[in-house]
Amino acid sequence: DGFHSYKKCIQCKPGLKGLIISFLHKEITVKSGYIPYFKQFDKVIVPSKILQKYCEIRGIYNTVHLPNFAEIKTLKNMEIPFNDFYLFIGRLTKQKGIVELINTYNKFTKSKFFNNRKLIIIGDGPLREFVLKNTQNNKNIIFLGKKRQEEIIPYYKNAYCLIVPSIWLENHSLVLLEWSFYDVPVVTTNRGGNSEIVKHNYNGINLDVSSREELEKALYDFFIKYDNLDHLRNKKPISNYITGSQYAEELTKIYKGCILKYENGE
Repeated sequence: DGFHSYKKCIQCKPGLKGLIISFLHKEITVKSGYIPYFKQFDKVIVPSKILQKYCEIRGIYNTVHLPNFAEIKTLKNMEIPFNDFYLFIGRLTKQKGIVELINTYNKFTKSKFFNNRKLIIIGDGPLREFVLKNTQNNKNIIFLGKKRQEEIIPYYKNAYCLIVPSIWLENHSLVLLEWSFYDVPVVTTNRGGNSEIVKHNYNGINLDVSSREELEKALYDFFIKYDNLDHLRNKKPISNYITGSQYAEELTKIYKGCILKYENGE
């Protein structure tokens, strides 16, 4: 469920992605037999420094840090009938914190602190029915389902803030990288690599949470306390982001280094 049920990752995702997710959540150990599996590679490419740290803790030192890339997209003449709203973009899964976000926002809209800002949800996933059921009686929640990336841009630009309430340990969030192009404040958790992109009160709000209950409390506190985030606009990630061409160039260097190693008989 993001905080506790990590053993299911390999069962549900038996490929490399499942291994990495389980690795982040400390399920992969020497006893599990997967550490030697990683050591067979010439290089293990890791998008975040926190994953690189976890590798080293578990005795895997053949890593190279290569962050995910992001590139800005433009779309002309597309307007939306919304402005100054809370925005969630992502997979509708427990790990992404959508349950806690909806529960907390429903509570917020019934309180004396409600500021009339709507919550717009963009995305699809296993919890689609939960989202539909738990938002249908709240006129302030607008569920738009899945949209193409270029269709999302106006929502970034018009939002009061982007909310990324991750429960699991994010590696190097693509949503947070895309957010950085559009000068909108972001609210996220300190889970995994999020803190490598967002620094509290510099370019966003970083919620320090370690349980679902703490997440709901932190979100509610945010809703009632932060009514002006203008000081967080026009800020970039605290770590350097790279373009697709830069990523390809760095990846080529890694491959060439591995090939040269074999050519030299190492």
